[in-house]
Amino acid sequence: MNNRSLMNVLKLSLFLILSGALSACAVKDELVGSRWVVVGKIEVPPNAFGVYFQNGKPVAQNQVDRFQPWCEVSFADKSSSFRSLEGGAYEISRLTYDNNYQDNVQVSYTTYMRLSSSTPIKINRISCGHWDDRTGNYLSNDQMQQALQGVMKLELGEK
Repeated sequence: MNNRSLMNVLKLSLFLILSGALSACAVKDELVGSRWVVVGKIEVPPNAFGVYFQNGKPVAQNQVDRFQPWCEVSFADKSSSFRSLEGGAYEISRLTYDNNYQDNVQVSYTTYMRLSSSTPIKINRISCGHWDDRTGNYLSNDQMQQALQGVMKLELGEK
């Protein structure tokens, strides 16, 4: 392969990487002002700040299949007793994205959604992610809803 061909391959690779990154950002920015509505029952064990969900079912943290979409619903405080939450709407007020590397290979993509609400039991954050599925993308809205199906529903804000 000559130098000119190599440069064209590098330019094309850079273009594909940048366009993928920009398209991922465009999808996520629409979430600020949207809200998560509790449509099922969230049961929180004693002394826990959060509950993990996968395919609409609660999962112990050490049982989460990190290669499949998962979400953690995090609360502002913990209680020494069992508690449950039914109903309530939580507006997404802030988004943060994180990706982690191991041995120079990207292995995880996580979206953190800071929430606000006037309900008595405070969900302060929902984190959704997965380990590298070779697409190099954060979870889509549909994938996040898949993880929380039957428990919470995402209602997109007006644009």
